[in-house]
Amino acid sequence: MTQNRRVMTERWIPLAGAANVRDLGGLRLRDGGSTRSGVVLRADALDGLTVEDVVALADAYGLRHVIDLRSAGERLERGRGLLGERGVVYTEVEVIPSDVIGTRQAAREERLAKGDDPAVIMADGYVHLLEIGGPAFAQAVTAIADDSGTPALFHCSAGKDRTGVLAALLLDVAGVEHDAIVADYALTAERIDAVFARLSGAEWLRGWPRRCRRSCSARKPTRWRHSSRRSPTGGAMLPATSHRSA
Repeated sequence: MTQNRRVMTERWIPLAGAANVRDLGGLRLRDGGSTRSGVVLRADALDGLTVEDVVALADAYGLRHVIDLRSAGERLERGRGLLGERGVVYTEVEVIPSDVIGTRQAAREERLAKGDDPAVIMADGYVHLLEIGGPAFAQAVTAIADDSGTPALFHCSAGKDRTGVLAALLLDVAGVEHDAIVADYALTAERIDAVFARLSGAEWLRGWPRRCRRSCSARKPTRWRHSSRRSPTGGAMLPATSHRSA
């Protein structure tokens, strides 16, 4: 196992009630050194956390701030879970309104029916996320950068798209090497089956075609390309996908 791969693997935080939780510490910086551990975490939905999970996050990690990127509809359906009872500060940032989630799902389904490459559909979706979610991402970055903003955890439902874009923006601003940003994004592929299993009853997921779930989640990016669109951090880092299965 390479040094980089070992660092990536050690960043996973094993929890019984969430499948895609990891620390953004230990990533190589372009100017040398690495990001600090225990400062910013990323995750999928937290409503299924057990008492032991909450203790691990709130006590062992000293978590005091959660940035919830889900839509109002998702939050209403799933709630915060036990972590919401611990006095942790919540910042609710709606990257994609509930009605737009449905529109995006319909557009995916139409493009799949036409035979479009699922990897291209996914990449275009990230550009769309920046177009509609720019103010929300900026709000999230500001909340994390606040003097009392960390240790922080940000999450959406799957911890893949909205969470992945915010992670890429934060890591790029922090000066993390591009290859390390790509590697962090790709780690979700290791847990995506468990993530979708946990979300199988979620209302928003029912409209997402199974083929797109399987194909889009299995794509690994080989590099990042700079979007021509302006992002909350200046230059948007978006995944350029390959066709290697996870």
